[in-house]
Amino acid sequence: MNAHPIILLKVKQVAEILQWNPFTIMKKAEKGELPGFKLGREWRFRQQDLLDWIETQRRNGQRRKKR
Repeated sequence: MNAHPIILLKVKQVAEILQWNPFTIMKKAEKGELPGFKLGREWRFRQQDLLDWIETQRRNGQRRKKR
């Protein structure tokens, strides 16, 4: 069984977390730059996928600073 419950976030919630415009969230999801999927006509984001993505971005940012 899955250790983490599946929590789905809407575009507005992701925009608040990342402090980005909702339009930017949708465009990045459409381009595959953010981990999301369409549920009907609306984008949804698994909370754990978003947290993993944020951690990857943080790690990549640290690597660039060390160079």
